[in-house]
Amino acid sequence: MTALKTGISGENRRVFYMDFIRALAMLLIVTYHFNIEAMSRVQDFSCRPVLFLNYHQVNGGTLGVSLFFILSGAALMLSARKEQTMARYLKKRFLAIFPSYWLVWLAGTLATLLLMRSHYEGIPLWTLLLTAIGMDGYLYELVPNFYLTGEWFIGCILLLYLLFPWLKKAVDKAPAFTAAAALAVWALLLAFRPFALQTDHVFLMRVPEFMLGMYLIRYMPEINWKAGACGLAAALALMFLPDFWGEAEVVRSALMGAGWYLFLGWAGTLVSSFRISGVFAWLSRYSYEWFLLHHMFYTFLFTLLVGKTFGQGSFILLFLMSLLVFAVGGIVLKAVTAAVVKIFRKRPA
Repeated sequence: MTALKTGISGENRRVFYMDFIRALAMLLIVTYHFNIEAMSRVQDFSCRPVLFLNYHQVNGGTLGVSLFFILSGAALMLSARKEQTMARYLKKRFLAIFPSYWLVWLAGTLATLLLMRSHYEGIPLWTLLLTAIGMDGYLYELVPNFYLTGEWFIGCILLLYLLFPWLKKAVDKAPAFTAAAALAVWALLLAFRPFALQTDHVFLMRVPEFMLGMYLIRYMPEINWKAGACGLAAALALMFLPDFWGEAEVVRSALMGAGWYLFLGWAGTLVSSFRISGVFAWLSRYSYEWFLLHHMFYTFLFTLLVGKTFGQGSFILLFLMSLLVFAVGGIVLKAVTAAVVKIFRKRPA
């Protein structure tokens, strides 16, 4: 038996260390946003953050997002080992993202109309098109719109998904040249910053992380202890370096994400031998549903609790109750989404 624990589930080959990283990345993001929403909306907030908020200028949200970009490239590269047409590829990506996204947005919109109707005042109706194509969160800082769920990450990853087929062809035909070209474009964009969006939100700035996942599946599908140790050393070194990065913070974020990915990938091969591995596999299965639900839920929760004060114990209890909501909500959302998709598939053409 190899160090890489795999299983077959339907058409998808599951790699446990990827499930392990996905679950941890999702928990980092969920925890970070809980702390941020509480600090911005709770009066006289004096509680210690759950886990941590910022440690040497590093926060769990940024780290979790970087891990997700690397994972996305790795997962697509893994699934691409089986030949598929462009139409099939786009269909799979569409069904994996949009049905759940639209359902959560619809539920959130109904709740907003009931609880915070003024939230939609002055927003142009045409921007519903941005919501329909999953780009509302991505473009929210440029265009006021009906964004409620998914954040900027959804639009960013959608653009990377569209780019993937061409990136894969380039990686397959000229891996060294493609890597060098991607890094050169990255450096030029960082130097001139020809975009209005926040630097780390621009999808082209996340291409190196996305491609790293692709290259790891191609050249290092099994992450050994040497790679894990090097990754941990690099991540810790980057974490403790002085804060001189400025606009180049996106570079440190990517390098640190790469280091932690290697370390957690190796750690995941160890965890796979224990019963607790089932918990991480379960969390990974519902990670997208948790991602869609969590930020919107926090917004509503802390809006309703605005002006309240919390002790440390009640603050932690509120966080644990939130996790329970996501656990139940994720199961329900996945089931409802599957039922809706099944209905539409059965409809006559």
